[in-house]
Amino acid sequence: MKHIIYQVVSFVLIVSLAAFAAGCAKKDTSSTEENTTAAETRAEVTQGETTATQAQTVGGTTAAETTKPTAAAATSTVDTALRQEIINVMKHRSFSGAFRVSKGGKLLCEGTNGMFSIDGDQPLSLDNRFLIASISKQFCATCILLLRNEGKLSLDDTLAKYYPEYARAGDITLKQMLTMRSGIFDYVSNDGAGFDAYIPYDFSENASEDGNHQAVRDWIFSQELLFEPGERFYYSDSNYFLLAEIVQRISGKSYGDVLRERIFKPLGMNDTGVAEELAHDEKTVPPFFSDKSAPREIYTIGATFGNGGIITTVADMDKWLTALRKHTILDEDSYKEMTTDYSPDDGHYGYGISLNDDGSLWHEGMADSFASYALTDPEKELNVFIVTNNAYARFSEFRGLVNEILNDVM
Repeated sequence: MKHIIYQVVSFVLIVSLAAFAAGCAKKDTSSTEENTTAAETRAEVTQGETTATQAQTVGGTTAAETTKPTAAAATSTVDTALRQEIINVMKHRSFSGAFRVSKGGKLLCEGTNGMFSIDGDQPLSLDNRFLIASISKQFCATCILLLRNEGKLSLDDTLAKYYPEYARAGDITLKQMLTMRSGIFDYVSNDGAGFDAYIPYDFSENASEDGNHQAVRDWIFSQELLFEPGERFYYSDSNYFLLAEIVQRISGKSYGDVLRERIFKPLGMNDTGVAEELAHDEKTVPPFFSDKSAPREIYTIGATFGNGGIITTVADMDKWLTALRKHTILDEDSYKEMTTDYSPDDGHYGYGISLNDDGSLWHEGMADSFASYALTDPEKELNVFIVTNNAYARFSEFRGLVNEILNDVM
């Protein structure tokens, strides 16, 4: 089956990546030597003074490293040595992609490495948009909280209010879904098997969004719960798929319109949207499979929803991470509620976001050849966002990339 988005996230991997964010893992010897040398020469310069282009090879493909200052960051102070350290790590790991690091609301560094597509010679740009997959969940959680704050729903509502046809609907609350404690089976990941192992439905470009959504719902509602709701943590995309549908039902608008009106537009995230709108935009990066005969579609309509369908840029993600920790969209009480650890013994999960012991907040996303990682540290006022377009079948290596970069940054 072609043109599928699937995500691979498990409890063990979440714990291991949390350890990465805390800086507990060690870097490769070769990377350490490179980074130590670069760190000794670190200096701050004004953004816009330096624009570098350097030929290189990524995964056997000739590529170009580019660092282009964005207009919004033109007066920011940039650490060019840190930028080079990160690029060196991406080269060492043979990952193409983009990154941005900011502190206290000011840009520290940003850059790209590699190619827009395996089919051409166009280098990646900071203006390019990437699918961020599961990082999308925190946006869905925010929409639910905004509707709750307006009295349009309660987190104690059961699914029976929205899906009376579901046999177990009366036993599952919205809060249990937000915190991944519902017991609803994950429709995306069966130990990495993907959609084919689950839904007897032809996900294709010819199917309608509503048709694919109905197929997902029918499958979810036909499955037995893995455990009684509230009993334990289990990461399931099904929760956020259904939550996004509930946002649509209550608002009377498309999920994309709600995101745009309530989050993207107020924050000036003008290069961000949902896959239904941006999948084929000329600035949106396609999947970067090593096999040129592999599918090129970034999105199959209706196959994913609140669980992973947002496309954005590194600059826009920085705006979101800042707004999250500064309570720009959500009030302080809602932010505290969202970032409480509801599974301290296993998942370390809030509402659509993971928590580290040091107080930093993070999430990763994985779909097709895309892998992404976003972290914000409220105490340090630090934002880190990393995304790659060539992580297909190398997701564990992506975590190594994240580990090395976080060691440099934190």
